[in-house]
Amino acid sequence: APEVLKELDHGKPVDMWAIGVITYFLLCGNIPFGDGELMAIIQADYRFEPQECWERISERAKDFISKLLNVDPDSRFTAHQALNHSWLCLIKLVIHLVALMLVEFSKKLSILLE
Repeated sequence: APEVLKELDHGKPVDMWAIGVITYFLLCGNIPFGDGELMAIIQADYRFEPQECWERISERAKDFISKLLNVDPDSRFTAHQALNHSWLCLIKLVIHLVALMLVEFSKKLSILLE
């Protein structure tokens, strides 16, 4: 996070930055910044310019990551805001639906195996 690189006091917003970096990495397969961009972050001339993989990422996911990678820790998403973001809510819904389908599949499979 910029505040860590600048050796400033920092707190929970650094963790949220890390979640943004990790999420970007999980979706794109690489980190969101190169060496030159790290220097730009240190100099507070930060512009998040995603790489080619960004094109195939959903708008909701892009918005989620961008709000976590906000250079201003006071404007960066909090944990509460992140957990209530529409992208995570959509993922939670999908997980819930898959879990329901697995329960039904398990019931049908146990009947077949009896």
